[in-house]
Amino acid sequence: MPKKLLQGRVISTKMNKTVVVEVEALKEFSKYRRKYKFHKKYKAHDEEEKCRKGDKVTIEETRPYSREKRWRVIKIEPMKEVEGEEENIEEVIEDEIRKGEALGQSPMGGAEQDRPSEAVSDEESELTKEEEFQENNNQEL
Repeated sequence: MPKKLLQGRVISTKMNKTVVVEVEALKEFSKYRRKYKFHKKYKAHDEEEKCRKGDKVTIEETRPYSREKRWRVIKIEPMKEVEGEEENIEEVIEDEIRKGEALGQSPMGGAEQDRPSEAVSDEESELTKEEEFQENNNQEL
């Protein structure tokens, strides 16, 4: 019986000699004949630890290496990198947050700072309305 081959993307390389590969497949709902995407994660053995997050890999079914690891990486297609752009979006977001904090802005875009000032202005406007009402009543008496 031939071994199964699957293709997917590496989503994690945090373990030693192990990568987590997400395989996407199309399935069909039997009653309605509607096709939908199905994602499944597999842990695969990467002996040389050459895989990086985002790489497209081919994995092959093999003997069990551990409790959850029954696949091994046989082919790696590196992710295409665009020159001039940073790889990790998370790093870019963290940098923007740090820049905003350095300028004295809150990470929430200043929304937190606006609320208290609005509350104070509402209170002040209520006080002025009360004062006007009292003045009008005093003039009538």
